[in-house]
Formats: sequence, C-alpha cells, structure tokens
Amino acid sequence: MPPASDELSIADLLRLGLDHYGRGEEARAFECWREVLRRDPDDPVARDYLEAAGADPVADNVVDLNARRSARAAAASTVPRELEAKIVEAVQSKRYDDALRMLYAAKRTYPADLSVSRSIQHLKAKITQLTLRELGTLERVPRPDELRPGADPESTLVAGLVDGVASLDDILEASPLGRHRTLLVLARLLPPAAPEESFDELFERAMQAYLRGDRALARELFLRCRELRPDDVRVRHNLAKLGAP
Repeated sequence: MPPASDELSIADLLRLGLDHYGRGEEARAFECWREVLRRDPDDPVARDYLEAAGADPVADNVVDLNARRSARAAAASTVPRELEAKIVEAVQSKRYDDALRMLYAAKRTYPADLSVSRSIQHLKAKITQLTLRELGTLERVPRPDELRPGADPESTLVAGLVDGVASLDDILEASPLGRHRTLLVLARLLPPAAPEESFDELFERAMQAYLRGDRALARELFLRCRELRPDDVRVRHNLAKLGAP
C-alpha cells in the first residue's frame, strides 16, 4: 500500500478497494482490503470482499506475530458462554456484521474450538435465509424505481445491477461482492416483499369469488391453492366445477 493509505480510514479503504476492483485492478483492491484486515483482523466486510473475489483473507500481512502467539497460547480454550450470548443477541437485533466480527475474533482467539468456524458458516446461511424472507423469492424481479436512496459504493454497485429484468438470483450471480454481501445490500435498497398469503387465506378468497360469481378470479385463486396443496380434495373439486384441468 502507498504511504498515503495510513491517512485513510477503514471506510475509505473499503471504498477505494471497490473502486480499484471495478476498474479491474484486483491487486490494488486486495491491498486495500488486506490493509483493513491488518488494522482490524475481524472486519467482516473486507473478509467478504476478499472471499468473493477468490482471495485468501488470511494473508501474511493480516495477522501479525503477536496475534499468532496469542492464538497458540489460547489453543486449548473454548468460546465462553458470555461471548456466545452476545453473538446471539447481535443476531436477534439484526446486527449481523457485529455478530460476524465477534465470531472472527473468537476464531483467532480460540483456534482449537472448531465450532466457531461452523458457527460462522451457519450464521451466514441464517442471514441469507432471513434476508431472503424479507426480500421474497429469488425469482423476484426488482425494479429501479423500487430502490431506496443509497450513496455508498456498495449500494451504487448493486443498484446498477437492478434493471427490471434481472431476478434477485441473477443479481446475486452477477455481483462482484458475493452472494452474502449482495443480499445484505439488496435488503437495504429494496422494500420488503409483500407477505405471501397462506393456503387458508387464498381458499377463503377463492370461495368468496366463486360465491359472488367471479369465476375467473375464483379459478385463478384455486389454482394458486393447488400449488400450495396439490392433493387437497376441496381444491380439486372446485377446480373441476370451474373446468380447470
């Protein structure tokens, strides 16, 4: 890194790395993000960027010798329950970056506790599940006019992938930030998806439409009911009366 990097904040280094990466200057981007990890080895954003780019976050300039000695000294230790409670509380409060930061710190401090690595992967999977629940299915096609304002580099990059044609799955595949980070950015930019109706709600609406003579709507709603419960006798009976295959 050039000497001027010492004057940059972690936020500036993350932003500068994204700028380099967007111009195809991968080596310089990696230098920026590894400088972040040299200052803060547990920064989850820099780790996500490097992993998404296929680079090893744990480079020689990331963890100094003192950190390695501390890790070896704690090799027989396990994560204390107090720290576990703090991580759980962070997840429940949706402070996912804080939770990951604590887990990365625990991984360095308690390297013999193999459950920490599993917890990191489990937490990322849980974050993905919770975020997708907010955004809807991967088939959702977000529109540019849905986007909330966002001037940070992450938001600008991901917003540029929202064109009204690409699905969430397409955007996750195309984003250089990786699926985990991109999902978090999309959750900031997009409104939550409308909650899906339950089978009982759909069935009741279908019956009301049928009773008031709106056969087209009733047929459409019963077909959606069939998608949820293909073997439901009542649904099959009403679709047969409506002439649905």
